Amino acid sequence: MYDGIIVGGGPAGMMAAITAATYGKRIALIEQNPELGRKMRLTGGGRCNITNNKTVHDFIDHLPTRNGRFLYHALQVFGPRQIMDYFTSRGVPLKVEDHDRVFPVSNRSLDLIMALERDLKSRRVDLFLATRVESISNTDSIKTIKTNRGPLLGKQLVIATGGQSYPHTGSTGFGYHWAHQQGIAVTPVYPAETPILASNAWVQSKDLQGLTFKDVILRLLDDKGAVIKQQRHDLIITHFGISGPAALMLSQFVYHDLKQHDTASLELDVFPDYPVDLLAQELLDHKRSYPQKTLLNGLDRYGPKRFMQVVLEEAAIPPHLPFAHLRKTQAQAIAHLLKHFSITAIGVKPLPYAFVTGGGIDLKEIDPKTMECKRKKGVFFVGEVLDLHGYTGGYNMTIALATGYIAGQAIGQSDSPY
Repeated sequence: MYDGIIVGGGPAGMMAAITAATYGKRIALIEQNPELGRKMRLTGGGRCNITNNKTVHDFIDHLPTRNGRFLYHALQVFGPRQIMDYFTSRGVPLKVEDHDRVFPVSNRSLDLIMALERDLKSRRVDLFLATRVESISNTDSIKTIKTNRGPLLGKQLVIATGGQSYPHTGSTGFGYHWAHQQGIAVTPVYPAETPILASNAWVQSKDLQGLTFKDVILRLLDDKGAVIKQQRHDLIITHFGISGPAALMLSQFVYHDLKQHDTASLELDVFPDYPVDLLAQELLDHKRSYPQKTLLNGLDRYGPKRFMQVVLEEAAIPPHLPFAHLRKTQAQAIAHLLKHFSITAIGVKPLPYAFVTGGGIDLKEIDPKTMECKRKKGVFFVGEVLDLHGYTGGYNMTIALATGYIAGQAIGQSDSPY
């Protein structure tokens, strides 16, 4: 009989197991893949953005949904600073990059996973890898987990099975289905942090495919042109639309907007720190430096030539016009497009392609100080299976580790009669 059984060997599950075992509890960790942390191995291009170096208040303020306050206790106990201390104290030096993102100095996610694995082994957590959970029966006194390798019995249970994004890593939605069976409320799930599909002519022609833009603003507009939401980060134009951090961060808002409309209006601001009038004046001043150049060649400092070609086409200005002949009205048209480049969104990539799953176990069901289900004693939910998520940039990994730690602590400190 185990004191606790954790289902799911991602960061939330591993941290829950380690923390509970630190208190001397007998813990089993079940993972359907042959290795732990499969999705963790892929995040950040294999570098794994382990956390975001913000204060607890700033961290919560930067979350996209209104339920971030649920995390206040968890982040106070095991937030970004504690996560960084955890890994550095275990021989994994970390570095802070732009937007407060934290990575291992080695740029290897495997170093983080190996640190967690060493802790699991040193605390004698029983690992059941390549083990599929077939069913879970739950009473207040005992949890019976039937697997393809036989049954396991535990006093307490942690569901750390993730969402439904990246299903090839094992995130199949098992936790949601089981929660439904138990009568636990689950909010609708949807793709978050996912690329955006667009229908513009330059997407269809692939004229801009592969272009990247650094530190731009991407805005979602309503029917009257007012800004619903905007994100400032890097952007990539793809063969289907747009991707990169700015698009990923805006995608969930685009998804919800598209539930009400056939298309969503986006605009790209390539020069977020320049007012339109100042940018137009600089264009006019700049032409004096290149009087012999064509407009297309002279505008290369304002963006990639392929992008400027599309800008000039949309402004109805001949690309081979001598730069010296640029008129004020034309400069204003170019400046306006550089600040308000229109993108028509027609969808987002579905859940299997999303980095994160939005929605999940309703937080009203969960005690934020323990992660225990309020009406299913001895059952805990942690990580992405919860209706909690953040933007790319270390937020989701932090949520996983923090909630896993809190559940593990609750099990560890419990003299449970369950």
